[in-house]
Amino acid sequence: MEAFQHYVQRDEITRLETETSTLTHDISDDPENLHTQVLQLRAERNDFERQTIYPV
Repeated sequence: MEAFQHYVQRDEITRLETETSTLTHDISDDPENLHTQVLQLRAERNDFERQTIYPV
């Protein structure tokens, strides 16, 4: 069970990192909007990592 949870957590972190990277490369189209999206995804990733390291 713990191994599966770890796998799901890593998968979510990888997904968020991939989205952040993709948006960063697309920033030339609409810099302000994409920058906001990148910051949001980074915040989501940080929140997710905090929840997995320090569960409530």
